[in-house]
Amino acid sequence: MKNKPVILQIVLWAEVIISARVLLFSLPVLISKKLSESFGSNLMADWFVIIITLISLFYFLIGIASIAGHKMWRIFHYFAAALTFLLTAALTNLMFVTGEYYSTMYFVPLIFSVMTVTAVVMFKDAALQPA
Repeated sequence: MKNKPVILQIVLWAEVIISARVLLFSLPVLISKKLSESFGSNLMADWFVIIITLISLFYFLIGIASIAGHKMWRIFHYFAAALTFLLTAALTNLMFVTGEYYSTMYFVPLIFSVMTVTAVVMFKDAALQPA
């Protein structure tokens, strides 16, 4: 992490903090739904909570690995963005199958993912430069 620019370090720490905050919200919601047995397999909001939990967990782990200096940190970010895209496509497909209403809220994880990967790509060359 020593040779990464300060702005990239800030982006990676923000990624970890935001992911942790989302996990602190979504995990208790999932536990509560499981304990009360109120999970609806056809409710978009329940699937959305599961998807944001998975995406947040991936970005949290990838952020920690990036801060720790793993060699493949950029590839991990690309993988997480692709996974986010696939999960969003699956959610959109489920939305059309169940006849649920269209909500732009369901695309927030994809937007966050694109912004994060864009920041990583922007600093790709800067991270290779000596500090």
